[in-house]
Amino acid sequence: CLPAAEVRDALFELSRVGVESARVARDGYLRLAREVVHALELRGHVPVGHPERVRRHAEALAEAVGIDPAVRQTIAEAALVLDIGKAGVRPSAFKRDGRIGALELASLREHPARGASLLGALPELSDVAIAVRHHRERWDGSGSPDGLRGERIPVASRVLAIAST
Repeated sequence: CLPAAEVRDALFELSRVGVESARVARDGYLRLAREVVHALELRGHVPVGHPERVRRHAEALAEAVGIDPAVRQTIAEAALVLDIGKAGVRPSAFKRDGRIGALELASLREHPARGASLLGALPELSDVAIAVRHHRERWDGSGSPDGLRGERIPVASRVLAIAST
């Protein structure tokens, strides 16, 4: 029989390793997601520099209104991968003449949900996935993908909506 202190120490060590592994997985997945967004920038599907600009504006806004540091971290991470769902948007939606059809518009409107689905594949990124999913919701409920209104919209998503505009 092991002494209680040894059992406690062993459990703590397992917990620490698990937390470190989750952090490594989270960081790696976010790095991969940022690379996908960068590829979208190169293809002209996301304005060049937009993710970094959104991150800077979102961080400044979140700090100015006193949002909790953990939520600010989620906001910063989500800002950099906000448009990852555009990887699944019909290429014809990115026409430069400004005219897109109903199918393309519907495809564009689905990008937040598509991005959240991609990010939510890793449970450790559920906070980022939720922020991304709801960044196109509107206070009056007219946004997408879920038509959330008012305070039902997550704070991180509200900040991202303002910063990305």
